[in-house]
Amino acid sequence: MTISDDITPRPCWRAPEIEPPNGDITERHTVNVDVDDINIQKLAELPGEERSYQQTTTGSKIYVENLQRSVLAPENLVIKLGKRW
Repeated sequence: MTISDDITPRPCWRAPEIEPPNGDITERHTVNVDVDDINIQKLAELPGEERSYQQTTTGSKIYVENLQRSVLAPENLVIKLGKRW
């Protein structure tokens, strides 16, 4: 008997397609710029006052630049207080 002789069909399971109750669908993106654009759009849709926090750094320029490449937080972070459920 060879490996190809032992191939038997197996049932495939697939999750049912369910529409989320609030219409939000989780999306996956390979580029942070895409995610940033979506987050900016969603933030604009939320009620409330925006607060902005500017990043500050100290230390040698080379060290700060290398560290900045690995940090996912933007240099200017904008948030709104409160939660949306």
